[in-house]
Amino acid sequence: MNRKMIEIEANSVEEAIKIGLEKLNTTIENIDIEILEEPKARFLNIGSKKAKVKLIMLNSPEEDNVIEQDKIKKEILETFNKLLDYMGFSVNPEISEFNNKYRIIIKDTDDANLLIGKSGKTIDALQTIINRMFSKKGTHKQIFLDIKGYVIQKHKSKSQKQWKQEKPYSHK
Repeated sequence: MNRKMIEIEANSVEEAIKIGLEKLNTTIENIDIEILEEPKARFLNIGSKKAKVKLIMLNSPEEDNVIEQDKIKKEILETFNKLLDYMGFSVNPEISEFNNKYRIIIKDTDDANLLIGKSGKTIDALQTIINRMFSKKGTHKQIFLDIKGYVIQKHKSKSQKQWKQEKPYSHK
């Protein structure tokens, strides 16, 4: 989390804040203000001190949402890895977010056949488990699981079969 921050000195706290807002090109709602030093006026300005403030940019709602989504994705991956570790598998999954859904993809593993299972039953079960775990935690996006492109290939095969069944045959 790398937020913009500046320190400004001026004759008054208000003036320092105004200068800082101009430099950051923002409004007061988007910053956190820390007064480092109050101004001190002395006779004939001998030993006077200026006001010193620190302005810190707050995250925008969009940035907060990205940070929150990154936390959720990290938690999903950690939980999924733990689940597979309990099952005796060691994989390196990737996670992405697409069309308001999370996708866990395992591209390379020697245990693909075991993780997919007969007719895809294991991969379906893993997907159901991870979805149930995170729906209870308040994650409302679906989590899809794919291992070595199995799910994509399965959908292609299914749509090709349907196309062949719908295709009229010609008689000669």
